[in-house]
Amino acid sequence: MQVICRGWLNANHVLFLHAGDNVLIDTGYCTHADETLRLLRQPSALGDAPLHRILNTHCHSDHMGGNARLQQVYGCRVLVPAAEAQHIQHWDGRALWLDVAGQRAESFEVDGLIAPGDELWLGGTRWQALAAPGHRMEALVFYCPAYRVLISGDALWANGLGVINIQQADALDAALATLDMIDALPIDWVIPGHGWPFNDAKAAIVRARQRLEATRRDPVKAAWAMLKALFIFNLLEHGSLSRDAAGQLLGRVDFYRELNQYYLQLSNDELAEKLLADLVRSGAIYFQQDHIFTNVMA
Repeated sequence: MQVICRGWLNANHVLFLHAGDNVLIDTGYCTHADETLRLLRQPSALGDAPLHRILNTHCHSDHMGGNARLQQVYGCRVLVPAAEAQHIQHWDGRALWLDVAGQRAESFEVDGLIAPGDELWLGGTRWQALAAPGHRMEALVFYCPAYRVLISGDALWANGLGVINIQQADALDAALATLDMIDALPIDWVIPGHGWPFNDAKAAIVRARQRLEATRRDPVKAAWAMLKALFIFNLLEHGSLSRDAAGQLLGRVDFYRELNQYYLQLSNDELAEKLLADLVRSGAIYFQQDHIFTNVMA
């Protein structure tokens, strides 16, 4: 098993090498698919060997965005969480957080489904697929009892978890229940969807719970957190945006408009001014003349 750590536009990849069954978990963002392919072709990874299967922890654009390109190059099978199948089949941009979040992905063929409770063989070792709703209600995590390793996707990071859609009423409780489920597992190592692998799952779960409880106490603050996370993701894709283009993005993309309407009730100009000021203050973005750049790694 090899972990290829990326940044925040591209989810980490977990690569399993086994005779006749090389498997990749999560494939990054569509605009970086060629870089994903280059990383896989490194001698320390696949090299010239084939890729047989792709598995996704969930179907957000940073996790399944390379599926189409890798499927085209390798002719590999793609397996997704069973609950994601309807979204992929109908290419539902809202359910997949694509156009409504200002994000993109290329459609791909689904060759199989993974359901909670399924047993998987990865790298010649038995893994379990476990339901992990919250950040993504359809998500799975993959757990190896023999080696006490969890591939957590965006259900748990070292310092939190993937953003919770506060417009989805049951997402917060589901994310807390997922943390309870993970807490009950004997875990020596967690391989998250973003950030470096870590070995103190208990401490990470405490931090994630604290973040979720803060979301419950202050939904307006949570709306700001979601806005910031979505904007940084959009900025990572574009590389930079002019101040005017940023304002247009905030007024055009559904999630921004909905979060503003329900929680903030600012004019579009006020929203842009406050959002950009907060991100500059935190060090997440900076200006060069009239263009916005981010310090966050893609």
